[in-house]
Amino acid sequence: MASVMNTGDFFVAAGPVQPDRHCYIERDSDEALCQTIRDQRFCYVLSAKATGKSSLMGRTIRTLRAEGQIAAVVDLSQIGARGESEESGRWYYSIAYRIVRELRLKVELQTWWQKKSAIMSDQRLAEFFWEVVLTNTTAPVTIFIDEVERAVELPFAKQLFTAIHSCYNSRTTEPDFGRLNFVVLGVATPQQLAPDRSISPFDLGTSIELEDFTQEQTYRLAPGFASDKDHAHALLDAIYRWVSGQPYLTQKIARGVVRRGGRPEDVNLVVRERFLAQGARSEEPLLNHIRALLSGRAPRNRQALILLGKL
Repeated sequence: MASVMNTGDFFVAAGPVQPDRHCYIERDSDEALCQTIRDQRFCYVLSAKATGKSSLMGRTIRTLRAEGQIAAVVDLSQIGARGESEESGRWYYSIAYRIVRELRLKVELQTWWQKKSAIMSDQRLAEFFWEVVLTNTTAPVTIFIDEVERAVELPFAKQLFTAIHSCYNSRTTEPDFGRLNFVVLGVATPQQLAPDRSISPFDLGTSIELEDFTQEQTYRLAPGFASDKDHAHALLDAIYRWVSGQPYLTQKIARGVVRRGGRPEDVNLVVRERFLAQGARSEEPLLNHIRALLSGRAPRNRQALILLGKL
């Protein structure tokens, strides 16, 4: 049997998969998101944890920049707020600041922001997009708002989506707003983020669905196993029987199998040790979510059913 070298670094099992990594697997969602942005339509990628949202965002930004577009990422997990009303202005200013920094705009944001202090946060943000972002750029601009579930906890954060809705409505009177587009990513529902449908951008937008990898798509990970194609495919088939192509689990188990030795029996051993053994809960931050995924699959082999009995 072919041996497998210690090539576990081929796989990414923590954090987003960088756009240029060989283990990045393109899905239909990659082209769908890029095309929706090219069409200048609001879009959102709302799905469970560990499904590849941030990886998709990184790959999409690389594609857009190669096409001459510009993009900025606002990670709401990096913007602290306690939920009090007085935090609203600071929270929205932090969003504007990150956009200015990401787009490398040479403007005195603090001075501009203070001049607009008399108007409400959503209106100020909408004017920011017009007077600061669009005035200081000429290429199409896409603002990615990641970790959007953080907005659910803040009552004033819903105004963010009012501002986004306003930008799209403004296209009828100010055609330059057509250069500005938004993508929202996270673990939430449109109703949680913007319950008032009359000012919700989600009713105007396109949902990008993140599918699990197909069995054929997982074969693109075969180079990560230093073995012949048939042996690598057999290992990936065994992994697929466990997780049905769930992106994070596929990469995580594949890396564990390689580092363990790359034998067929290593797949079940890795699953048992990493996710089902006592003490695994404290070592795997997504374990509860992963256990639900594993228990929701329908493994066909007897050994897998035995392991599931340990959940």
